[in-house]
Amino acid sequence: MPAVLQALRPQVRRLQAPLPAQVPAPQPVQPTQLIPSQPPVAGPGGGQPASLGPAQIILSPPGATMRVGGGPYLVPISVVNVSRLSTVSFTLAFDPAMLHVRAVNEGSFMRAGGTEAVFTQQVSPGRVDVTITRPSDETGASGSGLLGAFLFDAVGPGTATLSLSGFGAGPGGMPMGIQFRPATVMVQ
Repeated sequence: MPAVLQALRPQVRRLQAPLPAQVPAPQPVQPTQLIPSQPPVAGPGGGQPASLGPAQIILSPPGATMRVGGGPYLVPISVVNVSRLSTVSFTLAFDPAMLHVRAVNEGSFMRAGGTEAVFTQQVSPGRVDVTITRPSDETGASGSGLLGAFLFDAVGPGTATLSLSGFGAGPGGMPMGIQFRPATVMVQ
């Protein structure tokens, strides 16, 4: 487990209730508030997971403002309300004049149920590409949880938009609809 996430593991809090059908805008998340993977919520009769709304991938900046020379700043990326996810690939784009990625760490969600996952990343100025795959997976990961975390340094002032794009697939490569929610922070 990456050192950043391992150091925070004892301080991790768990979700106490299923997420509502409408997911509110992300609130600032401190490193002590990282959300680990949760088991799927059983549907009526204990069958398939209950539908909680559209699957989303969201970033949770540590606050509305990052300070140049402060930090580093941990920005978790989570998946919410997903059903049977076997592969997720996403690109995080940002202005390299304002932010610099120090590290990218894997979350625990795609390893739910003890399944092996392959985590790959490619970092370049202003862009991070991440792919997480559960090879030979027949069930996929369901529910909500942490896909990973980015460790940023603030390097220049301005309004920084952290934009996300990508895709998800279920077992056998079946495409699934996932909404990607960007985040904006002020860098001072």
